[in-house]
Amino acid sequence: FTVASEDSLAGNVLSMREDAMGKLNGGAPPFEVTDVRTDDLEDGIAKVVEGTFEVPLYLESDQPGALMTFNEAGQPTQSGTFTAPFTCTVPTQAMETGEARPVVYGHGLLGGSGEAASSHVQVTAAELNAVYCGTDAIGLADGDTAFAVQVAGDINNIVPMSDRLQQAIINYLYLGRLMINVNGLATSEEFTTDAGAIALNTIEAYWDGNSQGAILGGAVTAVAQDWTKAVLGVGGMGYSTLLQRSVDFDH
Repeated sequence: FTVASEDSLAGNVLSMREDAMGKLNGGAPPFEVTDVRTDDLEDGIAKVVEGTFEVPLYLESDQPGALMTFNEAGQPTQSGTFTAPFTCTVPTQAMETGEARPVVYGHGLLGGSGEAASSHVQVTAAELNAVYCGTDAIGLADGDTAFAVQVAGDINNIVPMSDRLQQAIINYLYLGRLMINVNGLATSEEFTTDAGAIALNTIEAYWDGNSQGAILGGAVTAVAQDWTKAVLGVGGMGYSTLLQRSVDFDH
């Protein structure tokens, strides 16, 4: 028997995608580099770059618990702008020879963008000559922990979490576009080779996510326009199982 339609499952996020990507008009979202770290890094890593980028917001506010906003036609409508964080791991080879693969990274349960600079990601980035960039999967990121506890106590509160996760999908799509568009990260000296060339290969992006980053990554990749290849690691289980084997379940 049918419990959902294609429109009820994906209609809102597809509508948001078309509106948000259309607003870029072939360009990249505005961004700002806020910090660059070059110490205490794994071998083969030149730096970790942090910053923010702007995304159309389709929620009542940018805070946990906010619901999606709709127009009179019942379609998601922009209510403002969301400032999303990003963290990028940049390998030494990217600075020397360029042609680094742009990889959008999906973090684990109640994690954050900083996981894109974790030690195991740094090792992978160095081995592959890949620039790994992550942002918060809002809805189930570290800043959502308190609201997630409320949802665990009363499942009726899950709708705002679902709405926020759909906004997270749009944030990830914008991050991918920021990485591959020549008017995006390529305009920053932090993503320029020593010879002055673009450090990133801007032909296509990739997705790499683990645990929650694999579960959500399947949905993100299904609607992505800038990548077709994804690695979905240790995500082969439902949340009913994942939560109980996670350290976050102790909370």
